[in-house]
Amino acid sequence: MKHEHKHSLVGSFITGGALIALGVLLLLPAFGYEAIDISWHWRWWPLILVVIGIAQFFEAGNIKKRGEAVWTVFIGCWLLVSFLHIWGLSFSTSWPILIVGVGIGMVWKSILKRNGAYHQQTEVRHEN
Repeated sequence: MKHEHKHSLVGSFITGGALIALGVLLLLPAFGYEAIDISWHWRWWPLILVVIGIAQFFEAGNIKKRGEAVWTVFIGCWLLVSFLHIWGLSFSTSWPILIVGVGIGMVWKSILKRNGAYHQQTEVRHEN
């Protein structure tokens, strides 16, 4: 069976679940519950992008879609590094990583296009 171009079900499920959980946490004070301090959690939201990107990678039907998934993971990781100040990096010092990532993506895409693999569909097997 060929993989059809469709929105990632796993990614939608994870994103939807995270939004439901966040909405419930933010609504608690409206129902008389004490507000939960989730300010320290905000630094970790890029993990959602990482998880979605990983799910998209495994559901991708061609190399182009896999590349898009890798880019989602890359952006999520860059945001985590910047928010958490990993290796002492922040947004003001880590932005060149984005330039490197774009350059790598452009080189990779040109190699794939030259080899004719950029738009080729790959077979994805779904176990029931």
